[in-house]
Amino acid sequence: MMRLSSVLFGLLFLVASGCWPNYREDLDYNYEVVQTWPIEELNFGDLVQFNSVTFAPDDTATLRDMIVNDAIVNNRDVLQIGIDTGLVSLLCLQNDARKVVAIDSNTAAIENTRYNAARLQSEENLDVRLIPPDGSSPFSVLAADEKFDIVICNLPWQENPLSHNGDKTPQATVRQDAILDALPKRLQVGGRCLIIYGNKSAVERLQGQSKQRPLQFKQLDDRTLDTLSENFQPGMLIELRLSIPTEVVSDGEFVTP
Repeated sequence: MMRLSSVLFGLLFLVASGCWPNYREDLDYNYEVVQTWPIEELNFGDLVQFNSVTFAPDDTATLRDMIVNDAIVNNRDVLQIGIDTGLVSLLCLQNDARKVVAIDSNTAAIENTRYNAARLQSEENLDVRLIPPDGSSPFSVLAADEKFDIVICNLPWQENPLSHNGDKTPQATVRQDAILDALPKRLQVGGRCLIIYGNKSAVERLQGQSKQRPLQFKQLDDRTLDTLSENFQPGMLIELRLSIPTEVVSDGEFVTP
């Protein structure tokens, strides 16, 4: 009864505030609306947050500034992994991204993003996909030949172990490795991955694992890790790019050291 009341309250709030779109059979209206957010960078309208969707807008402040003011997604194909309310994906589309593929393992986040896209009239060139529960890699929902100019990841760092096939490796570790392993095949030439972490161990591990792969690690943040607690807010924005092999001359020929 309490959940039904919460849902009805959320629906009445949206109707009263003029934020409710025309009813559509392809949208899920069964989620409780826990909050609406005025987001300065959006062209118009507020963002709706569904129940069971984690949303920390401060985490993406630096990234959103780059999208709006530095035109980093203009005429580019974008993949976002971990979409919560859909804010970053929709902001990319409003700032002239060629297309955005938005993926998440949380059904509520998928429906929340679809709903906000309809409200904010930002559905064109948006492709929202649900990662299946048994998908160990976020890239399992992509076609073999899909590549992107920008990959955006905003994922929680949770150390709870996997129980799949008795594997006790922390989920966050498995997910991070899956992303790093796939980036060389998923990034276009000159592309980059932008990752947000609010955990010191996650950032340190990311830096170490990048060195073991053909990836260049760059911290897009003025803070230093040694001044931060283990968990911190807002999260730190990291850029990964594919390393370009260097060549030297040996015996009159170019070789890769």
